[in-house]
Amino acid sequence: MAKASNEKSKANPSGNGTRKILDELKLSAEELFRLAHEQKIYEVSQIKEEKRAEISALRKERRNMRLRHKAEIREINKKIEELRELTSVVKSTKKMRTGKGRISQKVLDLIASADNRELSTQVIRDTLAAQGEDVSNINQTLSYLKNTHRLTSHKRGMYSMPNT
Repeated sequence: MAKASNEKSKANPSGNGTRKILDELKLSAEELFRLAHEQKIYEVSQIKEEKRAEISALRKERRNMRLRHKAEIREINKKIEELRELTSVVKSTKKMRTGKGRISQKVLDLIASADNRELSTQVIRDTLAAQGEDVSNINQTLSYLKNTHRLTSHKRGMYSMPNT
């Protein structure tokens, strides 16, 4: 049998090395197809493994990037909070001057001191402006106090304390 394979090699001196090996193995066409199929499956699985490793590396890089990003955001938020704390003193004094609760209370005190008389919107506006209060939203304040039944209005633009 070895002699027969030698004769085939001599008969086909230009054949490549793989062909010689396959000729010596004397594989059938089905076996050759099966081997080629297995080789292809192996190559595909190798490519998949390489891609999985690459995906894993990219995910790790993304995770690290997110952690760095979160840390940077935390630092920026900390700086913002520090600046807010420094400006809170300015804000608190401004709220004391023009806060909604304070202007509402000033309106109620003014009308209560009117000895059960009705005061017009203009009188209320002028009096509070003279005291240094912001009266740009006095109409809304009067409406709010009227809707919450803390003031009454029997005529348009005239306000008094409710009768209890």
